[in-house]
Order: sequence, then C-alpha cells, then structure tokens
Amino acid sequence: MKFILSMIICTSVYNTCLSPHPMPDLYGSYYNCIIAGYEESLRKAKEIGAPEINKYGIVIKFYCLPLEQHEKKIDIKVDTW
Repeated sequence: MKFILSMIICTSVYNTCLSPHPMPDLYGSYYNCIIAGYEESLRKAKEIGAPEINKYGIVIKFYCLPLEQHEKKIDIKVDTW
C-alpha cells in the first residue's frame, strides 16, 4: 500500500489554515510517510524562519493517507485546532 503526505500550514494568531498541500512523493508504509512528515515540517519551519513563525504563530501539521483514500478526496477539516 502506498501513502501520500499532505502538509498544512496554520497560523494561531488568525486561527486559520491553508488548504492541505499533497507532497509529490509516495511512501511504501505509514511509518515512512510520518517520518517524512516530521522531516518536511522541520525543513519548512527553517525555511519560513523564526521571525515569521513567531510573528504569526505558525504551526505546520501533516497527515498521511493511503493513496486510494486520497484519490477519493476524503474531506478532512483543517480549520480548527
């Protein structure tokens, strides 16, 4: 089974989130997908930088879904904490 990683960037200052952004790579296991999610979250946080993270209270979330579920466009509510 293949898994797809989707990233979500939120701001706690405005209590909103951007729409999930599916990443291009597929993963052979749920474990590999979540590890990639943590690594990508850290990379993105460093890319955004401390001033913006602090100013807007940015939080980076992610989830992994089996490819079949993602293709069915399961609606995941992301605008709440």
